[in-house]
Amino acid sequence: SSAEGTGKIVSNGSNEIIYVGGAFSMTGGTIQNDTSSYALFVNGSGKADVSGGSIINAAKNGYAVQVNSNASMNFSNGTIQNTVNGGQAVYVNTSAKFTMTGGKVMQDSTYSSSAAIYSNGQKDSSVTIAGGEVIS
Repeated sequence: SSAEGTGKIVSNGSNEIIYVGGAFSMTGGTIQNDTSSYALFVNGSGKADVSGGSIINAAKNGYAVQVNSNASMNFSNGTIQNTVNGGQAVYVNTSAKFTMTGGKVMQDSTYSSSAAIYSNGQKDSSVTIAGGEVIS
């Protein structure tokens, strides 16, 4: 993103736009997934801190955010959104942790199986919501 936090990153292939295995911080800008992949994929010992900007999925079978396999994400401001049927806003998988203290998570899908925040419940996966809005 730009220094002013107005940059936009859009996918053009089938891989994750941003893969986090270490530390990641987002304070502005936009990450948009237009393929059946991930805008932001946090994995293993990865830790993401999102305090501004937008993370968007605009593709069937795609994800705005996946927090996977012992990774963690803190979301305090900004927007995470799925805009299409068959896509996901936030998916929490296998011992991962998602903590929300502000911001907005939106699921625009009309599919009955779609959730704004989905945790598969495997092992010690957790979702903590202490603020913000979840809209589905």
